[in-house]
Amino acid sequence: MIRPNPVVFLAVILGILLVLGLPPLVLQGLPMAKQEGDLVHLADITLRMAAGARAHVDFMTPIGGWAFAPFAFFAGRGIGLGHSVLLGQLAVALALAPAVWWVGIGRLPRGLAGLLALTVLGLTLALVPGGTDAKLTLSMHYNRWAWAIAFVMTVVAVLPPVHPKNAAVDGLILALGATALLMIKLTYLVAFLPGLVVALLLNRQYRALLAALVFGVAAAAGLSLVLGVDYWLAYIDDLRLVAGSATRARPGAPLTVMLTGPAFIGATLTGLAAIVVARRSRPALGAALLFMLPGWIYVAYQNADNDPLWLLLLGIVFLACRTGVDARGGGRELGAVALAALVLIAPQGFNLLTSPLRALGTPLADYVPIITGNPASADFLTYELRARRVDVTRPLASAEAMAGGGPGLFGRAAPLAFAGADLPDCRADVGMTAIFGAIAGDLAALPELQTARVYVADAVEPLWLFGVGQPVPGAAPWYYDGAPGLGAATHLLVPLCPFQSAARASVLAAVAARGITTDLMRETDFYRLYSLR
Repeated sequence: MIRPNPVVFLAVILGILLVLGLPPLVLQGLPMAKQEGDLVHLADITLRMAAGARAHVDFMTPIGGWAFAPFAFFAGRGIGLGHSVLLGQLAVALALAPAVWWVGIGRLPRGLAGLLALTVLGLTLALVPGGTDAKLTLSMHYNRWAWAIAFVMTVVAVLPPVHPKNAAVDGLILALGATALLMIKLTYLVAFLPGLVVALLLNRQYRALLAALVFGVAAAAGLSLVLGVDYWLAYIDDLRLVAGSATRARPGAPLTVMLTGPAFIGATLTGLAAIVVARRSRPALGAALLFMLPGWIYVAYQNADNDPLWLLLLGIVFLACRTGVDARGGGRELGAVALAALVLIAPQGFNLLTSPLRALGTPLADYVPIITGNPASADFLTYELRARRVDVTRPLASAEAMAGGGPGLFGRAAPLAFAGADLPDCRADVGMTAIFGAIAGDLAALPELQTARVYVADAVEPLWLFGVGQPVPGAAPWYYDGAPGLGAATHLLVPLCPFQSAARASVLAAVAARGITTDLMRETDFYRLYSLR
């Protein structure tokens, strides 16, 4: 194995950071072209944290605070939200660079070290969540970060070091990675930890495992001293709420479809083939994959679009394992599995790696701020057509109803009613900027709302971002279940065409269950506003 020259490899890493990390920073704004709800969710959490709020304690979210802390750090210093996001991603990539350098020079041949660096840093700096849709969006950026961190940790665990050998450094990388996963998205840590421990034991990396345990306990103790026990209790409560959610059981395809559906069967078969092939030529790796593959698949199941990004990692690891294995010993089989994995994930990988460069060619004249009337987010942009055009979905009556034969509710629930009045069966599909901008402009005429805390019965709680009132303490910037923070609200806004009908129904059911008295204050074609007593 020809190991990478440490100085040359460092230059390669810096080159990747320069090419993928710096181009978007020269833009006057960050142009996003879809998933405005997720982007408003990102803006809500980031600006709350920039103002001093703490995740879980001051607002509800199952996503760890470190997923937004880099953005909040820059936003809290007066930098626009769009550029704060870009700088935050670059900061995370810079934090990962030393671990990538250490793993590359100690465990991988020259070419694969470069491929690992491109993969990890490309995931961190991408401007799409994955998939094959080239439209830019920062939606679910924390999933990309968590995959990137998990890639580095997995290479440390499954590939014993060739040179230099330093179990303390390996353990430190594992401990810091586990801490980051805990504070970004706990799902990744829970799913990956068993496989990582088994791989370390099978590869007899006992010292690295012990060092990881020591450093991990120290990191947990330090975080507890800084954050307080109340932080962990609130974090657990948020996770429990989401686990029991009726509206957020899964963000993507059902598990059976994700395992055997036409779009996923190739990845499933490649993973199974990897276990069989590895057991023949690399028994320790094969045994470790028995524990790792279920975790990889579960994380993909928990993520929207269900991208099997673990195929990138599998390809790199199997190519590295060909070293020292001849053709009779399974070298060709390892190479075939690696090739299949990389070919299957190539479309998503190409989309991720090229997304920062595509941002440079985006004409900003076609984009407007996602959140109107907020100077802090004036450089956080969305496609103008999606911002200003409003599309809604309404069901048509069935043929029986049109012929006078019934109410036409086949396959649909009865109309939702609240406070003695029916609500229309209507859902907004596009136009979040226009709708909430219009609502905020209308509510601005009510002086008493300027210091109010308005709870929105929808997927997002953005009115304070648009200049109406204050953020509701304890509320969820993205709705999952129940009505967190409702007790701190002074008003309730019920959209007539919400972006998520199930969220509206769930919130209103929680209001009714708590016996809260509501008084209708204002009614328009867009919403009904109630005061809460």
